[in-house]
Amino acid sequence: MAKVAMCAGHGGSGSTAGKRTPAGEYEWNFNNKVVIEAIAVLRASGHEVFRLDDPTGKTDVPLKTRTDRANSWGADIYISVHHNAMGTTWRDAETGIETFTQNGSHPDAERLAAAVHPLYVKAMGLRDRGVKKANLHITRETKMPAILTEGGFMDSRHDVAVMRDDDKLKAQGEAIAKGAIAYLGGEVTIPNDTKTGGIIVENKPAPKPSKKSIAQMADEVIAQKHGNGHDNRRKSLGISAVEYEKVRAEVNRKSGVGSSKPAPSKPKKSIAQMTTEVINNQHGNGHDNRRRSLGISAAEYDKVRAEVNRRAGGVTKSSVNSVDQMAREVIAGKHGNGHEARRKSLGISQAQYNQVRTRVNQLA
Repeated sequence: MAKVAMCAGHGGSGSTAGKRTPAGEYEWNFNNKVVIEAIAVLRASGHEVFRLDDPTGKTDVPLKTRTDRANSWGADIYISVHHNAMGTTWRDAETGIETFTQNGSHPDAERLAAAVHPLYVKAMGLRDRGVKKANLHITRETKMPAILTEGGFMDSRHDVAVMRDDDKLKAQGEAIAKGAIAYLGGEVTIPNDTKTGGIIVENKPAPKPSKKSIAQMADEVIAQKHGNGHDNRRKSLGISAVEYEKVRAEVNRKSGVGSSKPAPSKPKKSIAQMTTEVINNQHGNGHDNRRRSLGISAAEYDKVRAEVNRRAGGVTKSSVNSVDQMAREVIAGKHGNGHEARRKSLGISQAQYNQVRTRVNQLA
């Protein structure tokens, strides 16, 4: 079951300036008849529908209100039904039908348009003006694939004769619903009260295998069985955008993304260890860079700085003993060869190493 947002363009009862035939017939009246039939088929086929215009036609619901509500509801698709006009005076030419998606590349909306457009062109029997692109509020501000249909021109004597035929508008609504269901997946059920008091089931597919669980689909995504990219994966899985979001959430949960459980932390280094690393230039230059490299707070880094300064400080009685001890270790060969290698092995500053060298010369 998918969630379909739908509206009849504009409003009736004089609520929208213009938007009528040269004879004064409101565009909304044509749109409304189409939407009523489309909604009936969609609901009979098991889909949820949220109608976003005023079904009485007394008010023209603002476009922002329509798209905001569709986005908040989490619709899988949005279809806005319209009828066109080039002016306010009658023309004799046949004008025809066109369907719009938003400017730019919108693959899902383009697939929806490709599914819907030819069906309602055939239902109306008017000239096919094609699928086009434009910068329209409905197609631009919705978060789901959205199309805007134009089922004929109200100022064309040829087109309006077809539009005034309620059977044609009914067929247009059914065709739009069939195209939407072809995009969404599933069977089409058309209410038919006048003939049987029941329903007619069309395009019934072969029985489908049992539906996979969210957990199963998440496992398949993790195993890379559905390729890369969210749109490609959703199409490969054959599920709605709403259902795919549940799969994404389960993938993230299984992968530990966004988990509140912290990763195991490394054993914390002592102040003495960090001091030795700073003296050995293992954390670069500059206090802020060193603190970030060490991954410690400013307060903790102050302790490291103090220890660095203590080790590099002036010679005291205790430091003389330390220098003497280090000199004897150097003589014993415990710190290798080469002054730089020995200094790093001892973990002391250059100034302190100079004191060790002097003491080594005294003892040798």
